[in-house]
Amino acid sequence: MIIINLFLTNISELENVSYIGGNISIYFNPYLTNLTGLENLNSIEGYLKIENNSSMTCLTGLENLNSIEGYLKIANNDAMISLTGLESLNSIGEVLFISDIDSLTNLTALNNIVSVGGLWLTNNDNLVSIEGLNNVSTIDQYIKIQNNINLTSLIGLENVVSIGGYVLISDNPELTDLTGLDNLISIGQSLEIINNPSLTSLESLDKLNFIGESIWIEGNSVMSNLSGLDSLTSIGGYLNLNNNLLLTSLTGLNNLTSIGGYLSIEDNNSLSTLSGLDNLTTIGEYVYIYDNPILANLVGLNNLTSIGEYLWIKYNNTLTNLTGLDNLISVGGYMKIQNNIALVSLLGLNNLTSIEEYVLIRNNNALTGLFGLNNISSIQEFLSIEHNNSLTNLSGLENLTFIGDSLWIVNNNLLKSLSGLNNVDLGSINNLYIVGNDSLSTCAVQSICEYLANPNGTIEIHDNVSGCNSPEEVIVACESHCLPEGITFSTQQQINDFQTNYFGCNKIDGDVEISGDDISNLNGLNVLTSIGGNVSIFDNSNLLFLSGLNNVDSIGGYLYLANNNLYNFEGFESLTYIGNYFSVLHNNNVSSLTGLENLVNIGGYLELSGCNSLITLEGLNSTSSIGGFLKITENTSLNNFDGLANLNSIGGGININNNDALYNFSGLNGITTIPEYLIVWNNNNLENFIGLDNLSSIGGELSIFSNPELHSLMGLENLNSIEGGLYISYNLSLNYLAGLENVTSVGGRLEIRKNQTLNDLTYLYNIKSIGGDLEIIENEELNNLSGLHNIESSSINNLYLTYNSQLSDCDVWNICQYLAAPNGTIEIYNNATGCNSIQEVEDACLTSTNKITINNNKIQIFPNPAKKSITIESVMKIEAVSVFTQTGSKKMEINSPQNKIDVSTLQPGLYFIEVETEFGITREKLIIQ
Repeated sequence: MIIINLFLTNISELENVSYIGGNISIYFNPYLTNLTGLENLNSIEGYLKIENNSSMTCLTGLENLNSIEGYLKIANNDAMISLTGLESLNSIGEVLFISDIDSLTNLTALNNIVSVGGLWLTNNDNLVSIEGLNNVSTIDQYIKIQNNINLTSLIGLENVVSIGGYVLISDNPELTDLTGLDNLISIGQSLEIINNPSLTSLESLDKLNFIGESIWIEGNSVMSNLSGLDSLTSIGGYLNLNNNLLLTSLTGLNNLTSIGGYLSIEDNNSLSTLSGLDNLTTIGEYVYIYDNPILANLVGLNNLTSIGEYLWIKYNNTLTNLTGLDNLISVGGYMKIQNNIALVSLLGLNNLTSIEEYVLIRNNNALTGLFGLNNISSIQEFLSIEHNNSLTNLSGLENLTFIGDSLWIVNNNLLKSLSGLNNVDLGSINNLYIVGNDSLSTCAVQSICEYLANPNGTIEIHDNVSGCNSPEEVIVACESHCLPEGITFSTQQQINDFQTNYFGCNKIDGDVEISGDDISNLNGLNVLTSIGGNVSIFDNSNLLFLSGLNNVDSIGGYLYLANNNLYNFEGFESLTYIGNYFSVLHNNNVSSLTGLENLVNIGGYLELSGCNSLITLEGLNSTSSIGGFLKITENTSLNNFDGLANLNSIGGGININNNDALYNFSGLNGITTIPEYLIVWNNNNLENFIGLDNLSSIGGELSIFSNPELHSLMGLENLNSIEGGLYISYNLSLNYLAGLENVTSVGGRLEIRKNQTLNDLTYLYNIKSIGGDLEIIENEELNNLSGLHNIESSSINNLYLTYNSQLSDCDVWNICQYLAAPNGTIEIYNNATGCNSIQEVEDACLTSTNKITINNNKIQIFPNPAKKSITIESVMKIEAVSVFTQTGSKKMEINSPQNKIDVSTLQPGLYFIEVETEFGITREKLIIQ
């Protein structure tokens, strides 16, 4: 140990030492400039620590040292400019520590090290390179590279394939990428990438396929995606993505199927989607999604089926629904949904059946109903619904039968009724709190009545409005409940005698069926205020109006109206809530839906079919959410969807067919996401899709067929993702596909078939991938495939180009690439010359014109074929240029390129050039001679 020798200038007395069986420490020797005197030392069995030697400039004297079985620590040597002297060192048994050496710029003296237990590089202010570790392939412990303010690269670690412990890369402000970790395959513990403000890319991690514990990515302020993590299929611990200000996408995690720990996504100001997590099925611990200000939905979590612990969604200011959680079946802990100010519905939770702990829904000021919770049958602890200022009813809880502890309904200012809680067996709860709901007058639903008759614990009911301002008021209202078995009316006399036969019956708990040609009015039912079960009104040929039901404010089950001669729905003016579906079938005299102006929530689907006089949907103006699908079919006089202007949430798909007068989708402007399909067919006068202008995602297929007057798809300009297939067929007047220009992905097959006047596919130019076959069939006027060129060839299953009589130009880059490395069946025939066989297209792929003109991005590339260089001209800034082989191998990448690019290093043959501008990425073929 050589320590605190204030006047020591050399250690020449140690010149005969060749071996040290223990440790050696050299620190606080202010005049020692080097280690001359240790020239014969070749091995140290313990550690070597060299610290706080303020005049030491290098390690001369250790030239023959080849192994250290312990750690090597070099720290706080202020004058040290190099590690010269360690050139013979080839192994360090434990960790190499280099820290707080501000004059050190590189590690080149470590070139002969082949084995090191761990690596710790911290607080080295002028370290710009770690080259010198190039021969190290395995690190058994950890890598920690932290707070090196001028470090620009990790080149030097390119031979490292495995790390037994963790990797921490943090607070390196000049580090732009992770080049140097290109061959890393496995990390035994965690990967932590934190507070690197210039780090833009993780792409150098593209071979990493195993992380034993967790990933923590936080505070990397210019990172936009997670590309580079594509080889990971599982994470043993947690995934933490926090405070990455420009993170817009989770692309890079596309192959991840399971997370053993928790998932936390927090404070990512630019994150609008969770796409990238599409294959994730299980999370072992909790999910925490907090303060992502532009996250609109949870699309990307579509395959998640189970969460081991809790689900907490909080302070996401533009989150409007929970679409994306559609396959979630179980939550092992609690569920908290709070302070999401734009959340209007809980759609997306439709398959969730049980909560193992409690449910808290609080401070969601736009939430109007609880649709999405329709399949939850049990909550093992308490249910608390508090401070949701737009909540008018509890529709969506109809299937809830068990609450294990307490029920809290507190300070929901617009809540009028507890309808929705009808089926809960409250015998097991300990406490009931219904307090401070300024509009709540109807609390006498079956479950509350039964609990008040036989309470188990504390009851607080106060500061609501009359009818629900005390337990005594609710008990009085409960006494008017009747007919849990339901009732059927088949004659007018039965309706006339109802109040006599069932005196005091105001709230029917069971089903009501009204059916009979004798029935002409419902006036005898005017005492009814609610119906807890289903309502069926059908085959009443003399019933023209629904007067008599004027006081019914809620229907707990479905409302079914069929084969009546009704003119409108006047008589339902008080109806605000339908717990299940609403179906109107074959009411041929109905011209509007007036009478339903106060209907806010429909718990199931809405179906309007076969109403030939229906001109408008006016009357549904207050309806904001539908829990199931929307089906509007065979209404021959309906010309738009005005009346649905406030509809902003749909729980299923949309099916619009055989509406002969319909010309657009005006009235559906509030729809931003469709969780399932959009199917539009056989609408004889439909011209475009104007009215769906705010639609951004479709959870299933988009199918558009047999609409003979459809000229374009304008109105779909904001649509960016289709989770299912895209089918456009048999539209006789469709010339081009304007409206689809922002679609980036199609999850299933892309089929364009028998559109007789279609001559242009260019509006598909932003589609990057599909999840099935590519089929272009029987489009008589189509002569080229421009617009399909950005689809990754690897995402195409089978390729069918057939019976397109004018199609002669098929040699777009991805078709050429697919032919070189096909994924399935190829059929190319009965097109025009140039695209009439596989061979013709392959031949065309190997030839080119002198100039490529890419119209969508106003780019020109010439000459083509090229020998030494190409020129790229564009009115827009070109951000990057890449060149790929036919099989997709990247041969060249240039960021912020000059107009003239040297291609002389490329071997002759067919390539594909990718040009990235601010408006997107475009690819075309390039021939090198």
